Amino acid sequence: MTDFEKDFLPYTIHNFQISCFPDQLPSNYYKGPAYWVFWNGDIPLGSMFVEKSVFNGENFFLKDLQRSIAKAVQCYQEKNNCPKEPWGNYFDDNEFQKFTSYILQATAWLKEFPVNKILPVSVIICTAGRPKDIINCLQSISEMEYQPSEIVVVDNKPGNPEMDKIKKQKTEIRWIDEPRIGLDIARNTGILNASNEIIAYVDDDVVVHKMWLYHVWQTFENPDIQASTGLVLPATIDTFSQFLFETFWSFSRGFSDFLYDGKFMEETLIDGPPVWKIGAGANMSFRKTFLLQCGGFDERLDAGAAGCNGDSECWFRILKNGGNIQYNPRSVVWHHHRKDMAGYYKQMYNYMKGFTAAALIQKKQLPAAAYGKYVFKVLPQFYKQLWVGRSMYFRLRKITMKEEIRGIIAGVWFYLFHPKPKLVKGK
Repeated sequence: MTDFEKDFLPYTIHNFQISCFPDQLPSNYYKGPAYWVFWNGDIPLGSMFVEKSVFNGENFFLKDLQRSIAKAVQCYQEKNNCPKEPWGNYFDDNEFQKFTSYILQATAWLKEFPVNKILPVSVIICTAGRPKDIINCLQSISEMEYQPSEIVVVDNKPGNPEMDKIKKQKTEIRWIDEPRIGLDIARNTGILNASNEIIAYVDDDVVVHKMWLYHVWQTFENPDIQASTGLVLPATIDTFSQFLFETFWSFSRGFSDFLYDGKFMEETLIDGPPVWKIGAGANMSFRKTFLLQCGGFDERLDAGAAGCNGDSECWFRILKNGGNIQYNPRSVVWHHHRKDMAGYYKQMYNYMKGFTAAALIQKKQLPAAAYGKYVFKVLPQFYKQLWVGRSMYFRLRKITMKEEIRGIIAGVWFYLFHPKPKLVKGK
């Protein structure tokens, strides 16, 4: 156990409605360690870590709040063609009501709710004999404002007595047993058993926001979108491993909309398109027909095989085939990161193994993409810099360096001995 782990204190997660300010100025704002998420109603606008007690004062809170939400506010200004008012002045002048009204105006286009509370979306959850996780996930789905027309749970480790009890109780769920081990195998099984054109994946260790499905559905109201990802926030940061994950490997991709398309591919081709930045498999959705046309998920990748990156390699093929992927920060879920360091070490090994294998697979599909340069030049340079770095950032980041380098080597070998793609064929 490192000194960092011994000295670690849990982070309290605060969800703060900016409309409550200044009447409910959080007196414990600067009493870290804490992780703050700022909301306007159901719309997340920003987040930040507070490491330690600095100063408990209104002006400091306002400045941090402004910095945290600035990108999201700019995004909503542009999307709704709002007058670009100097909204920061509302904070300086204590005119918080004006700011709240301005944000409501900028996000008004999001409030066109459908009448039907049942949406034509198939929610797919892949699990591997984790009954507590699946119960929590299903409970959060049942509490959403809008419900999917079907929920498909693919059990990738059938035979667990506790899971069998849940299956008998939750008869409204479509339970599919998939004994062939592999997350991407389970994902493909979910595709083939989904009844709707829009399919939405969540991991079994997440809980969803009450408006998650609505925002997934709304994303695909744009016929030009073939896939989407959403915001993934940490459910807890109670342990050192969860802190490390959220600090260096966070699933969050920010609070502003972003479109990944052909332009993104062209502009990043020279360095290898960073498709891993698009989102996280814990919260992703697709048009079923287009996904099947692209071959679904490559079953060589992710848990049970190469270890990871089945999601990002799938996004690569979608973009390569002319599809568009929308990042929508309003479709929110909370993910439970691994709590123990042993699991975290193993996770980092698998992450880099899967990352490397996926990068080389993508290089073979599109030779012009410089993934070979990324694996064999950029990554070695990064780890060389990491090794010599002495700052707190480097000292924390290099904790799993050995496992990551081992994973990269294993990923190259895995790719060499698994040269043929294993894609799904539509019915």
